[in-house]
Amino acid sequence: TWRLAYFDFRHPAEEVVNHSGFAMGVHLVHRNAQGQTAIVAVLLQPGEANPFIDRVWTYIPLDAGDSVSGVAAALLGA
Repeated sequence: TWRLAYFDFRHPAEEVVNHSGFAMGVHLVHRNAQGQTAIVAVLLQPGEANPFIDRVWTYIPLDAGDSVSGVAAALLGA
């Protein structure tokens, strides 16, 4: 089981795809019981509001250790 340990924002993003940079990156740092780390980078560019991102901000835990239920269904609109 992987747990989100923390996330951070990078401006501009450190990553480059096909020789193009991004305005911002979000690193979602996960850890498991064996002490392994997995990082998911989400690359962002300015543009129109994104309904999915709006839902993420609605359901994101506000404090460390907070638990939320039913998030996957809410985010996927199920």
